[in-house]
Amino acid sequence: MLAVGIRTFWAEHETIRFGTGAGITWGSNPRREWQETELKAARLIGLASGDGDSG
Repeated sequence: MLAVGIRTFWAEHETIRFGTGAGITWGSNPRREWQETELKAARLIGLASGDGDSG
């Protein structure tokens, strides 16, 4: 079994970090995948900053 933690925050040296990404497949559009990654990251940054916007 393989488990991947997505949209997970962790603390490292007084810094909050997170990872995000998109699923790349044969038919993926690279520009759309990058936009999806930016959208996910923006929502996580909003949560981490306490603005209450979870998307």
